[in-house]
Amino acid sequence: MNLLTLVLKSGIVGYLIVLLSVVALAIIIERFLYYRKYRILGDEFMQLYEKQVSEGNLTMLEELCKSYSNTPEARIALFGIRNINNTKGVIKEVMTTNASDEIKLFEKGFDWLSTIASTAPLLGFLGTVTGMIQAFMKIQQLGGTVNASDLAGGIWEALLTTALGLTVGLITVFFYNILISKLERKISNFNHVTALFLTFKENKEE
Repeated sequence: MNLLTLVLKSGIVGYLIVLLSVVALAIIIERFLYYRKYRILGDEFMQLYEKQVSEGNLTMLEELCKSYSNTPEARIALFGIRNINNTKGVIKEVMTTNASDEIKLFEKGFDWLSTIASTAPLLGFLGTVTGMIQAFMKIQQLGGTVNASDLAGGIWEALLTTALGLTVGLITVFFYNILISKLERKISNFNHVTALFLTFKENKEE
């Protein structure tokens, strides 16, 4: 019995779980491509940014940030550069606010993944419960005269949705956690950009 046949036997609840899995897969693929796009350029920018900060040349630093303005790290740094004449407190607030806006873009779809990860197993259990109810109702209608093979068939079909829901939930949680770790790395980069620029500001004032 192939996978398609099993899914077809899982009923409406099973179809809902499959739909959730398709949504989760689409979000996961899109997010991985999004993170990959900004990881390479972001890491490249961070290396050059650290070098320019240590050299203390504001003009060169601004040119670097403008040339990498398609990366969130550079955009955050540019907010700092544009507020270089303000106090450290103002600069930190401006850069932190901008970083928060960038983080929201990287968190896109995470609420859906979290919901799917928790909902799919519950839908699976619901499908199993309703399936078991139907199986025992059928036994009652037959006056309790049912052979073991028919009973086993009804039970395993009812359990299909639980297996399907748990599988979708586990896979979604796995990739969700990977994406969370990637997000944490980005947040670390954003914080590092701010900290380095504040150090740059201090050195300029000395």
